[in-house]
Amino acid sequence: MNARPVVVGVKDKQPTAVRFAAEMALAHHVGLRVVHCLEIRSAGDFVSMPHDSWRAAGEAILEDARELIQHEHPHPSAEFRMDSGLPYYTLHEESEHATMVVVGLDAAGRLSSIFGGTVARRLITQSAVPVAVVPERSWPSEPGGSVFVAVDARTPAAGSIRFAFAEASRRNVELHAVHVVPEREIVGDTMPHRIGVSEALAGWSEEFPEVKVTRQFIFDDADDGCIRATESAALLVLGRGPDTAMGRLLGHPTLSEIAERAHCPCIVVPDDWTGAGDGRGI
Repeated sequence: MNARPVVVGVKDKQPTAVRFAAEMALAHHVGLRVVHCLEIRSAGDFVSMPHDSWRAAGEAILEDARELIQHEHPHPSAEFRMDSGLPYYTLHEESEHATMVVVGLDAAGRLSSIFGGTVARRLITQSAVPVAVVPERSWPSEPGGSVFVAVDARTPAAGSIRFAFAEASRRNVELHAVHVVPEREIVGDTMPHRIGVSEALAGWSEEFPEVKVTRQFIFDDADDGCIRATESAALLVLGRGPDTAMGRLLGHPTLSEIAERAHCPCIVVPDDWTGAGDGRGI
């Protein structure tokens, strides 16, 4: 059993993120660790307030999370931590001993808020473990639907593909391998894209024969195409290569922009992620 817990960072009352983290922890037979940092505040929170009041508010947030988890049947074993440090450093420290980190968006889907956005974006681009970004609007009444994985034929992302296959197998759902072809290439030869996707997926169906795979080609901008695909997805898996910063400089969509606008939970997986010892889960 993988003893590393799923860690969820909560800024405020974020039941969707907490439920998602609890479901992942329970499904993968690991514990859950709920973390709240006193410094996670929105712009409107910068008012004169005694430190004890902030601590009392933090304890209330953790208590709400505890009650929410305990009402889930079954529910994972959970630990709770309130920290006075800066959110990114706290969650990055937690990630070093975690199997996954989960962060939530507010109901409006704003990833660029003063603290929350910076924390989520830095975790997405720097964490050594998968990072899940969960919009509060995304949790269905009955979780279901397919797993989608974005496939970039130029840079085969073994970590994200491995994660997506394992998750589709665990959920017993279909896996959609989504590749976005730039609109400017609609009238051109798309065969290189199709060959690249075939090469990226080669061998995975032999390792996961129980997973049905559908290849889906979308003609759109890369970010809009990925986001459009999430309209019918239960989960979107994205790969994170070593050139994330360079991709942004070149005008490629950032992972955080896709995660911010996705219609479902989005998990960003480092390309070199190998998963559990058997390679079939977190």
